[in-house]
Amino acid sequence: MTELEPYKALAHLDIFKAFEQQLRKDFEGAGQALGPDFILKSNYIELQKQMRNQVITLSKSNALPQLLYRIDISENQIKKYTQLQKEMSFETVIAELIIKRIL
Repeated sequence: MTELEPYKALAHLDIFKAFEQQLRKDFEGAGQALGPDFILKSNYIELQKQMRNQVITLSKSNALPQLLYRIDISENQIKKYTQLQKEMSFETVIAELIIKRIL
């Protein structure tokens, strides 16, 4: 997946709705349901910020590994992506991996 594909994919309403449904299902399956008041943004940059904030929250409660397991993001994938994206924070790397994996 190239860097521009997530931007393009999220612009399609049907893809975004499917993405949102799967994201909510994965968070719920990991015991961290996103409430009905949590409105996902279809803009990639805004969505990435939302996911980064969720990653920070999950890290504080030690629930992040369970979500990553549920979404099927390995430690090896995180290490590789972190090495490729050295300018990104750890939380932003995880947020991007979550978005790309679900898409």
